[in-house]
Amino acid sequence: MLTLRALAAVVLLAAAGCGGVGEKHAALVQQASWGHAVFEGNCARCHSEGRSVDTITRTSLLTGYRNAAALQRFVRETMPFDRPGRLPDSDYWAVTAYLLDRHSLLTLRPDHTLGPLTAATQQLSGDVPQPPATRRGRGPADGVAGADAARGRAELLEFGCGSCHVIPGVTHARGRVGPSLGAFGERSEIAGRIANTPANLIRWIVSPQRIEPGTAMPDLGVPDVAARDMAAYLEALGDPGSRAP
Repeated sequence: MLTLRALAAVVLLAAAGCGGVGEKHAALVQQASWGHAVFEGNCARCHSEGRSVDTITRTSLLTGYRNAAALQRFVRETMPFDRPGRLPDSDYWAVTAYLLDRHSLLTLRPDHTLGPLTAATQQLSGDVPQPPATRRGRGPADGVAGADAARGRAELLEFGCGSCHVIPGVTHARGRVGPSLGAFGERSEIAGRIANTPANLIRWIVSPQRIEPGTAMPDLGVPDVAARDMAAYLEALGDPGSRAP
C-alpha cells in the first residue's frame, strides 16, 4: 500500500504537468494520476503484465463496457479481489479514470472529473455482440417481450455476475462460487427450485432471496427492465444436445 506522502507526490507531479499534459492538470489528470497510485497499491499485484489475471486492454474496455459508469461499477463490485468495495468511492472513480486515460479513451473536458454526473457521457461501446449460441433455433428474446439480449449481456457484466458464475460471452465472467451458466437455456429448473421459464428467471434475478431465503445468490437491486434483458441473454445460451438442469 502506498503511503500518503507517496500519493501526495503523485498529485503534485500531476499538478506540475508531468508527461507533457500540463495544460490538463487542473482536475482530470490529477484524478487519473491518483487512480494510478490506487491501482498500483491495490490492483497491480494481479492486473499487470505477467501476472495471473489478464492485463486490462484497450480492446477489453471497448468491447466489455458500455460507458465509464459500467466500468466503475464492475471495478467497485469486484475489486480488490479479497475485499470488494472496501475502497472509498472516489478511489474507484479515480481508478476508472486511470484505466481509460492510459488507453487514450478519456474524452471528458480537462477541467471535469469522472463521477456519477459525467460517467454516462463517457461512452465506450455502442455495439455489444449477440449471444454465442441460441436455444434450439429460438430468438434471443423469445418469450421475453421487449427485452434486449445484447443489452442483457452488458448488464450481466455491469452487475458483477461473472464474479460468481462462468457466463459464455461475458467479459471476465469466470467465477467459480456459483454454477456455470453455460447452456442455461437448456436447463429445466432454476437453482433446483422453480421451472426455467423467462418469467421465473426474471423473478429470480430481481429477488432470489424471496424465492429461496438464505440462498447464496444475493439481492443485487437489479431493476425489472435490466432483469428482462439479462433473462433474454441467459435463455438464449443453449446446447442443442441437452435439456438437463
